[in-house]
Amino acid sequence: MKKWIAVLSLLVMVCLTACSASHCKAGGCNDDVYKDGYCEYHYTVNNAKNNIDKFGKEVFDALK
Repeated sequence: MKKWIAVLSLLVMVCLTACSASHCKAGGCNDDVYKDGYCEYHYTVNNAKNNIDKFGKEVFDALK
């Protein structure tokens, strides 16, 4: 009986993990995943932010 409970618990955890992985990891967004765990909109915003941060660091380093 303990074996069945363990197997059932494992299946429930796998199902919950699989279901939660299909949505954007941005808080409050339920859109489908596009890339890197984000929906298309949040991926674009995150990528733009990273590019701006990278550019700003390069400019700052060039001014040293």
